[in-house]
Amino acid sequence: MNKLTAFKQRTITATIWLILLFFILPHKNITRFLISFVFAYISLKEWPKLIKDTSVFYKYFWTIIFIILPFIFILSLNELENRAWGMWLMAIVFTHDSAAYIVGSYFGKHKILPKISPNKSWQGCIAGYMITIIFLLLTNWFNFLNTIIIALFISVMATTGDMCESYLKRNAGLKDTGNFLPGHGGLLDRFDAIFFLAPWWYFLTTNISFLC
Repeated sequence: MNKLTAFKQRTITATIWLILLFFILPHKNITRFLISFVFAYISLKEWPKLIKDTSVFYKYFWTIIFIILPFIFILSLNELENRAWGMWLMAIVFTHDSAAYIVGSYFGKHKILPKISPNKSWQGCIAGYMITIIFLLLTNWFNFLNTIIIALFISVMATTGDMCESYLKRNAGLKDTGNFLPGHGGLLDRFDAIFFLAPWWYFLTTNISFLC
């Protein structure tokens, strides 16, 4: 599959899911069910394949990092009075990842860790960081300095989440965790950065008055 075809497939899948999420996310109970479904599916179908060759310690460690903590904090975001924060987390990470993917696919000559994640490049990472700055500036949540710092933190954490999942996939001999989302792979392939960021994002949103 060439880059253009892969990009079209990713775009179509992402568009369909974004339309569905547009109708689902405003409803707390339905969103609670969707969150539970996503984590249940990953835990039963995708996660066992990723950690099958790791030691007992790392099985527990990565399960806490990628399953237990994200589940707790994403549910907590859904229960906030201002539930829009959870939606903003998805919007920011999807925007960051899309910019990183597009720029990295066409201009990503300098790889970050090619043996772990051959598609992740410094050019894509910088593009993701810049689009996150623009996103946060448009929302007018923070002053300029805090926007620069928080955007860098988001970009680093999102990229780290992707890298950690890529490390687990390489260790397990997998290209993707599944094929639930055509063009994207499995659910964890799509949500790994969101899961990695969720606990920090919850802390940020519940202490936002100190950062404005």
